[in-house]
Amino acid sequence: MNYKDPAVSDSHRDRFLKYRRKFIICPEQWETLLDKYNHFNWIEIKFDPINRNALNEVEGLYLFLASPKKVNARFINYFFYVGETNSLHRRFGEYLDKIHNPKSAQYQVQQVINDFRDHLYFYYVELAGFNQTQRRIIEDQFLTAFLPPVNCKYPQGLQSIVLGAYQQ
Repeated sequence: MNYKDPAVSDSHRDRFLKYRRKFIICPEQWETLLDKYNHFNWIEIKFDPINRNALNEVEGLYLFLASPKKVNARFINYFFYVGETNSLHRRFGEYLDKIHNPKSAQYQVQQVINDFRDHLYFYYVELAGFNQTQRRIIEDQFLTAFLPPVNCKYPQGLQSIVLGAYQQ
């Protein structure tokens, strides 16, 4: 962003640049999930240490979304990340630990956690009894449908296209 509006202070400009994110929003991709997972019972939990023990030790799929719920705009969400795990409880805790571990291997996830901590929500669905292959198939379908900007791996055929679009 090279344009400099003299009416905007440098601190405002820097703040806007800090929170700038790229998203690919492709409705045709959303339709790849049409009628597949309508039965999922998604649970929303605030991403906060007080909720560390609220999740079960069960397999599942999870999403990170930022939302301005504090200003009564519950309908606005920004979808950043999707993942699968063999323990929702453990995985939630690992992400909480990233708050105090800035040298995380998942730098982009760390950045979202730091930048949106007060507005970050962990959505999850329990997939009890699903093995890793089954969970990864579902995760890949969500990656294909929503192309979340913080994931670094996408299904074959999308990887270079999506990463190239996000790096421009």
